Amino acid sequence: MTIPGGGIFAFQPEALISVPLLARIGPSKGAIIVGPSFGYRFRAKLSVAGLSPDDEDFSEQIERMDVGVVAGVTADVGRLVLDGRYTWGLTNIEKEATAEKTRNRVISLTLGLRF
Repeated sequence: MTIPGGGIFAFQPEALISVPLLARIGPSKGAIIVGPSFGYRFRAKLSVAGLSPDDEDFSEQIERMDVGVVAGVTADVGRLVLDGRYTWGLTNIEKEATAEKTRNRVISLTLGLRF
């Protein structure tokens, strides 16, 4: 859903596992998107094929919430919506603090159909 803001600016809230609240800057057919992202950990498991028959749950070692910044581009081609973005996690998601920080970094590409 895109909420017009007048001229070349619009607001684009989204509901994903990570919840970005994006500003959309540009004409209606193509735009730059930027804004904060709020992530929630549902689970944290590790599977290693051939080494262990069970998944290793390490949820207690990972923070539940993650805050990040999203930047990307989006384009409407007819009814198709093309979207590419990068998310920089700002939160150290590892509960036991060490000298190194563990942060999420996500590249996402989306192809959608607008009705």
